[in-house]
Amino acid sequence: MVLPSNLIVPNSTKGVSASTNPKTSSSGRVITQQSSGSEKDPNQIIDKRKHKRMIANRESARKPRLRKQQHLDELNTDADYFRAENNMLFTKLNIVSHNYMQLQEENSLLRSHAMDLSHKLQSLNIKMQWEGVMHGLDLTSSDGFVHPIPMDMKSWYL
Repeated sequence: MVLPSNLIVPNSTKGVSASTNPKTSSSGRVITQQSSGSEKDPNQIIDKRKHKRMIANRESARKPRLRKQQHLDELNTDADYFRAENNMLFTKLNIVSHNYMQLQEENSLLRSHAMDLSHKLQSLNIKMQWEGVMHGLDLTSSDGFVHPIPMDMKSWYL
């Protein structure tokens, strides 16, 4: 059988260009005919629709991945910020705790010193009262402390 020059006989249906119309011969072989620019191939239209849908699906899948990656980047940035702030707060807490401990030690020392001075004052008051009793003077006041002797009595007391 001799085929016209405008017919193409491929070995299989694969590799048929998108611009051809498949037809089968009496032997079952696919015969494709070159289509003119005005004819629309239904397979070509379906392939274009599939291709457009595939591109749209890829784009639709890409957008959520980009949003997810952007959200993850923002969360990582926030986490880095909060780690830095946490470290700064721990540093401040350590400084304040150290200062608090120093002030507690100083306060304890000052209280001890004040108590020592109070005991010395009580001891001196008791001693002065004894001296006054021995010399016939009452040097105590209503508050229980010994007050300074007036100037005119100092010369007599000494």
